Amino acid sequence: EALARCITNPDYQVQALAMVSGALAKHGHPDNAIQVARHVEATARTVTDPALKARALAAAAEAAARVGDRQRAVMLAKSIQDHEIKAQALATVAGVLSEHGQTDQAIQIARQAVEILEPCSQTSSWIETMIALTATAARVGDLDYALKLAQSIKPEGSEEALAAAELVLAEHGSADRSAEIARQAKNIAGFSPQLHNGERALTSLAAAA
Repeated sequence: EALARCITNPDYQVQALAMVSGALAKHGHPDNAIQVARHVEATARTVTDPALKARALAAAAEAAARVGDRQRAVMLAKSIQDHEIKAQALATVAGVLSEHGQTDQAIQIARQAVEILEPCSQTSSWIETMIALTATAARVGDLDYALKLAQSIKPEGSEEALAAAELVLAEHGSADRSAEIARQAKNIAGFSPQLHNGERALTSLAAAA
């Protein structure tokens, strides 16, 4: 933490302190984690450059989620002006909640992120965020929604994001969920390249878990 605070660039300091806060929460130091998370938020609010501020607030939202402050995490994520980064921040918060077993809240926030993404162009960051949301939906057991999200991803540039999703479900998935994902993927007929890529996404997830 002391090293992170020595960083003079507010953007880099926020990113570093957010990691510190998450590590403290993970290793059983909730009070210290919350204190650092609050500092992350305060520092993020001092950033004036719009792009840097968006990233800083996203880091603050993640830090708040990891210390269990869901409402503050969502509030920080929604305060971001950039739509893609806002969706990315909400997806991160949803992912953290799903890892902590807060399934209802996780899928609710995931759906909010998807609503923001739907009208946007499918950039590389869009695809990465949608894959993260697909993994979150699968992790909380909403397989129909996971399948729908996977089908929405265009073919170009998705392989790397799919590999990341495989790792997530391999760590957090279950045999029953994997079998159900595989069954639903096999039931899809008449693939376009886009649908086929979505099926490959969920088949890969099933195989990895």
